[in-house]
Parts: sequence; C-alpha cells; structure tokens
Amino acid sequence: MRILLVRHAEAVNGGDGLDDAARYLSQHGRDTAQRVASALATHGLSPTRFVASPRVRTQQTAKIFARQLGFAGRIETLPSLCYTLPAKDAVAALLAMKGTIFAFGHMPTLAEITALLCRGRALSSFAPSEVLLIENGLALWSMDPDRLTLTRC
Repeated sequence: MRILLVRHAEAVNGGDGLDDAARYLSQHGRDTAQRVASALATHGLSPTRFVASPRVRTQQTAKIFARQLGFAGRIETLPSLCYTLPAKDAVAALLAMKGTIFAFGHMPTLAEITALLCRGRALSSFAPSEVLLIENGLALWSMDPDRLTLTRC
C-alpha cells in the first residue's frame, strides 16, 4: 500500500465572519496545487483512491490533484483527516484501504499520521501543497511545492 499525504494548498485567512471550515484556496494556493499535481503526474502514480478532510480547502486541493492526475473516481470525505479528530483514527482508516491512496489533510494531523505510520519518524511540518509518499511504513520521498523536486527521506 502506498499513501501520499498532501497538505491542503494555501487558503485565504479567516476573518470577516468566515468560519474556518469554509476557508477556501487563495489564487496562489490554486496555482501552487496545480503545479505540484502536474509535476507529480510525470512520476507515473496511479491513484486508486482520494480521501480528504471535510474542510473546503482540502476538498478543493483534492479536486485539483484529481484532475491533474487523471483520477476519475469520487473524492471521499474522511473526517479524521481534520485536525479536530485524533490522528490515530485517520491511520486506522487509511490502513484499511488498498492501492495508492492520496489523503488530503491539515497540520498538525499530517505530522501525527506520519509518525504513527512510520514508527515515530515524521516530518516536523508540511508546507501547503507538500506531498509525502509512505510505503509499507517508510517515508520514501517528499515533493517540495516551491522547487517541485523529490527529496528522499
């Protein structure tokens, strides 16, 4: 099983009565997600499942990635990918899935998921639109959203 953890792209700030759950991607965030997803498309990944936190910004990021990677399936909502629920719940759900799973979430949950899946080894943080590939309990590489390069973990 392969799990690609993706932090949502840059979102607009809250304020002016905008609930955190409704924060949407900024133009910069949409552009960055598009570039990262396009760069990933050149690496021959064949996603079998897309899951995302219910927050607007993660759903939007997942849609951009799905379009660029040619994923025609449904983007499933996985509430445990949100920072309001324990990361262990997300890990249990992800481990029950098969194939190449793209999971879109938030900090600090993504770092906690990484630590649980990789037996304590984790990225201290994910930049917006950053991607980390975990396979069989090992973090193999991450993609820097600015340089669009893969870095071995």
